[in-house]
Amino acid sequence: LDEARRFASNMNLPGNLHQLWFMTDIQPCIDLYQQLGEITGDAVFSTGAESMMQNVIDDYWDAGSGTIKSSRDQHSTVTDSSYMVFLLSRAKDTAFEVAG
Repeated sequence: LDEARRFASNMNLPGNLHQLWFMTDIQPCIDLYQQLGEITGDAVFSTGAESMMQNVIDDYWDAGSGTIKSSRDQHSTVTDSSYMVFLLSRAKDTAFEVAG
């Protein structure tokens, strides 16, 4: 647990999310932060997960198909959308906004 906390803290994933291009890179980061927030009770991880999820909604939501895109400039897949719905469902106390 200490190593996972140290890794997540040193990487500053919410602040560096712009460097990741594919949902398969981003979703495990969100999952890690959600789990660390739940296990440790440290709000830094919970709010970091929420920040990353809002970023996904802002940058990867395809309003035309109502799904999450695989990358910023690619099509949607059922897997990417399903995993993201799962992650969003774990953020029970958070309201996210979809622009436009």
